[in-house]
Amino acid sequence: MNKLLNIVHPRFAFFGRKDAQQLAIVKGVVRNIAIDVEIVVCPIVREEDGLALSAANARLSTEERKAAIVLRRALERGRSLYNGGE
Repeated sequence: MNKLLNIVHPRFAFFGRKDAQQLAIVKGVVRNIAIDVEIVVCPIVREEDGLALSAANARLSTEERKAAIVLRRALERGRSLYNGGE
């Protein structure tokens, strides 16, 4: 990423919020090396079933996709319960 940003010299670089680890690393590299670029965090785009629109999710089998949907719903439910004081 460092090499690409230094070759292209963009004013802005857009990254999706979906990959939080990658986003944190890129922000750290930009800050630590003082690359003159503004990192713009973009919202997650979701498919109708709630899964994030991504190349990785597009490669899931039917069974894996069903499991991912269940996992997402369980995480959302856990967040809702936590935010409600559970």
